[in-house]
This record gives sequence, structure tokens and C-alpha cells, in this order.
Amino acid sequence: MSAVALRNSATPHAAAAAETTSANAAREALAHALHAGAHMLPAQGPIETFIHHNTLHAFEHLPFHDALAAAPRLTGAASYLTEDEFRRAHAGGRITDRDVDAAIAQRASIVREDEPGGPLPRSRILRACLREDLDPEPAARIRWRFSENRALPGPGDDVRWAACQEAVHRLGRSEVSSPHDQAARLLGSIGERSHRDLALLLTGVDIGEAVDRWMVRDVASHLDEGLATDPHRQPGVGLFARWRSCTQPGRRYLAGLPRDFVLPADASDAAIVVLGALGVPLDAYDGYITRVLQHLPGWAGMVHWRETHLEYRPEL
Repeated sequence: MSAVALRNSATPHAAAAAETTSANAAREALAHALHAGAHMLPAQGPIETFIHHNTLHAFEHLPFHDALAAAPRLTGAASYLTEDEFRRAHAGGRITDRDVDAAIAQRASIVREDEPGGPLPRSRILRACLREDLDPEPAARIRWRFSENRALPGPGDDVRWAACQEAVHRLGRSEVSSPHDQAARLLGSIGERSHRDLALLLTGVDIGEAVDRWMVRDVASHLDEGLATDPHRQPGVGLFARWRSCTQPGRRYLAGLPRDFVLPADASDAAIVVLGALGVPLDAYDGYITRVLQHLPGWAGMVHWRETHLEYRPEL
């Protein structure tokens, strides 16, 4: 009896210890993620006149074109024009054949492999790829053409018909999945993508548009330097504490939240609660928070700058 009683009394303590350990791990993961995400934000404070700011400062350790390739994967911004835009510029004379040849000539590996009298030169293949849109049609459109018997209608194409059907059949088995499978695969990419990214991919709807205008208004009011009229402004009160004190479910961008919805008073604890409710695992915090911050990088960067420059006082 005494052993059973001892074990039963120890169980709540063990559970409490495990909960504390889990909470500490979440706080450490959040702090690390915020530090990593902040490194990718603009580091410019308030300015009175226009100055240049390098938006790729977080990628300065990379070669130029490697940085331009890495930045879009993190920020979603475009580093180059699209291939269609480049082709239109070529068709309009903005980009000349001489420009194309000069760009290919810079690729020494391609030029070196072009042997006189050999197979079709790689430079010639690359030039054709640059000038013409060689991307294949989407698999769904190809299957529709097959189902309508409208693919490969020219004379002599019947020889290739069976091979193409088999290729699409293999494609359907190995790469093209059902919408449910695609959704499950996308949900498994939490961390590389945020929930906003997933909703946009799955539905074409940008859920950020529903809250951005309110969020920007609140942040701008809080960081105001003497121009805004804000009845809720409280000197010395942080952004999250101020936002939490004046939020009312059912109003503005909080419409639809339960009436008893209350976030913890500590901003870090509140973030952990929300991340848990969204199903974001600890090992995905770094990527997920970076993606969220990159949604409004200018505002996120300004908030971070003010947070790390407490001595700053606006000149009113």
C-alpha cells in the first residue's frame, strides 16, 4: 500500500516536471527562431530622408547570383524577371542576340564542351532554350488531351502514341497525386511554409490580406513619433501588452474568435500557445517564424530595431 501511495503521489510531480521541461524547450526554441528570423530582416531604423538600404544584407556572405537564388526561397520575393519577361524584352530588342551570345560565352564550361564537328553544340541548345518557351504543359492538361483524343494528331504520331500514354500513366502513378494527398504533403512542409503560404497554394486566397491593414495600422500607431492620434496609446507599455489590452473578439480582425479567448500576458508564452494550436512542431520554429516575419519584413524589421534600441527617442 505504501509503495502504491508513494508512486501515486510522485506522478503529479513527474508530470509537472515534464511540463516545465517542455515549456522551457519551447521557450528556447522560440528565442532561437526569433534570433534567426531577425537576422533576415531589414536593420534600418527610422529615417527622415531617403537612403539606400541593402535588402539582401543577410546574404552578403554568398556570391552575388547564389544570394539572388537563395533570397526568393526565404522571402518569396523575385530576384529576376520571369523567363517570359526576358523573352519579351528580347523580342522587343531590349535584349539583343549579341547580349545572349555574350551571356552564353561567360559560361566557360558550356563553351569548352562545344567541339567543332561534334554533336549539336550545347551553346546552340542553350540559346534555343533561352529564346523559346520549352516548358511542358501541365500533366492535367496532357491527360485532358489524351482523354479527348486530341494529343499528337499529326500523321505518323500513332507510333509514339502508346509510348506517350505509358509515360503519362507512370506520371500519374508516381508524381501526380489526389488533392487530399497534395494537401497532406503541403501540411508536412510546415516550417518551410507558413499557414498563409499553405492557404494561398491550396485555395488561391491570401489570408494575410484580411489582417494586414489592421496589423499595419496598430503597429504604425504604436511606433508613432507624434503624428497619430491614438486613444489607446499608453506610454511605457509594449506593443503586445497594448494590443492584448484593447482586443475584443468579434471586432476587426479578431472576428470569429471565441468570446473566452485569452492569450497569456507574456508575449513569448502567447506565441508558443498559438504555434501549438497551429500544429507547428518545435523543430520547425526557425523556418516557420522566419516565413511569418518575411510576410511584412519592413514592419517586422522596424519593430525589431526599436526592441533592440531602447535608448532611441523620436525627435518630436
